[in-house]
Amino acid sequence: MSGLEVAGLVLAVLPIFLAVLDAPIILRTLAAFRKRAYVAKLARALLLQKQTIAENIKSIASLSGCDNVWLVDDDPFTYLLSKQVQEQIRDYLGEDNHAALSGVMTDSHDTLERIAGSIEGLLPGGKGASRNLRDIISTNRDAKGKPDIRSRVKVLFKGQDLITAVNDLDNTTAQIDRFTRVLVSNQHSATNTPSRKARKLARALRRIRDLAGDIPIALGRGFTLGCHVQHEVNLFLEDRLSTAAGIFDHGRKRSQSDPLMDFRLVIAMQRPAGLLWAYETAVHVYREENEESKDPRHPESPRPGPHETPAIQVTFEASLTPSQTPPDVLPIENICGALEAPSRFGVRQGACFVLTRQQRIGVSCRGNAVTTLFTKVSGNKIALSALLSASHKTPLKFRMQLALRLASNLLQLFQTQWLQRPWSKHEVYFPIRPPLQAAATQGLTSPAHEAPEFNRPFISLTFENNGRLVPPHPGVIDAKAALLELGILLLELWHQSPFEARPGATGGGGYYQRLAAALEWLDDTAVVDPMPELYDRAASLCIRGVIGGQAKLADWEDMGFWAGVCVDVIEPLEKGCRVWQRVSGGEVG
Repeated sequence: MSGLEVAGLVLAVLPIFLAVLDAPIILRTLAAFRKRAYVAKLARALLLQKQTIAENIKSIASLSGCDNVWLVDDDPFTYLLSKQVQEQIRDYLGEDNHAALSGVMTDSHDTLERIAGSIEGLLPGGKGASRNLRDIISTNRDAKGKPDIRSRVKVLFKGQDLITAVNDLDNTTAQIDRFTRVLVSNQHSATNTPSRKARKLARALRRIRDLAGDIPIALGRGFTLGCHVQHEVNLFLEDRLSTAAGIFDHGRKRSQSDPLMDFRLVIAMQRPAGLLWAYETAVHVYREENEESKDPRHPESPRPGPHETPAIQVTFEASLTPSQTPPDVLPIENICGALEAPSRFGVRQGACFVLTRQQRIGVSCRGNAVTTLFTKVSGNKIALSALLSASHKTPLKFRMQLALRLASNLLQLFQTQWLQRPWSKHEVYFPIRPPLQAAATQGLTSPAHEAPEFNRPFISLTFENNGRLVPPHPGVIDAKAALLELGILLLELWHQSPFEARPGATGGGGYYQRLAAALEWLDDTAVVDPMPELYDRAASLCIRGVIGGQAKLADWEDMGFWAGVCVDVIEPLEKGCRVWQRVSGGEVG
């Protein structure tokens, strides 16, 4: 058994022992007064151990990000038997701490087995005593924590056995409490050694960033010179945490025909007359099949090792429904033509644009298909800055989810062409519902009070008519500056007020000027309008520039820094969003 299974067993059997040994009728049947006193002391030691283990396991489970921690009190055996709970706690503790916890829980288990061997009648209908804790739990489970076994039990302890049992319980209780106090104290502050879970998330987000960075390159190559005055591409922001969990599963959890992930885009084209047409599509990412590696257009590459990322291909589709991986790819030079007149360009229903490792756009068509109609959408949008400056208040749910998406996308997109500078409220947008629909549902006419789709934030890239991006990619941005701007944005979202509205804060200013104003706002927030603990932790560490316990941050590309951002910023924000995730029954964003 694992240490957590042992803990569940111990927590489930302790109430049965307490119901037996703490009963006045049992104490009165003991002939010697001294023996009665030790049995009462044993009952108190059992109660202390039960509460110590339960409270410490709840603390560890909560810090590990486990849901429904209250089940440790109601049904500890079933709860701690869950493989998901065990994996989350193991990831949080690390192998050494998990082994230490398992050891002390095994000591407690062994002590309880010896105690059970000195109590006759714990098993209904059984003769003699039993040391099997599982049997004791299962045969008395229907009693709901207060088994009616007092009339059939007989205490067989010898005096020295009682003294030894009490001492052993006291020792294991002290060990459990001391171990957990040190562990929780250390983990409450940022740590220099991110968990295996955080390192895995950081690797997955790095892989997503590589894929996201390829898309603008291929799009630029697919916009034909002179086809439109300008092209704009909007990328919807998603936290992608559940997606990241499957990035390195190497096909174990999904069919090869299912997409690994998808990016959602709106592609808008501006005509010379000023008309703007916009089409919404999804960008599906597939693991590359063996057939593509054998294609002469795609040089054969070595088979990925057990710890390497498989080859990837990306497809642009009109439907969000996963499709089969395209068996072949035909070159296409005009994305706009395929969107506006798909049949003219030979694009049929179920067809998809494909982005291979060569970052070239192609199209894969399947037989027996009719013309695909790409979804045409309104190009209307509103910036986050306009919403923060308006009297309209955004629901807390969407603000908390947006905070998580911004934190996650800082790693997903930063220093790609999508995100060329630190986050700014002026560059995060929301689609606006068509005016007639907005008027019908809310009766609003002011631009700042139209009906934005709060659950669909996006950022934009603009391409010239020759496919080049506007503006060019800037230089490397300091990690502290990027984190500071994210922290300021978290404060703006919480207060629903722009940073510039604060005394002494300006839209410009250098790093240290903005840092001083942000720290002052952070201190005022703690007094006037306190943020939730997890949200406050994320905002505070971003503003102060302390990640992974280090104020001197590593280079932006350092994976240790990425893992620190996952632990100190992304994970706290994700935990704060779980209340809405449970209600909706799905991924936060």
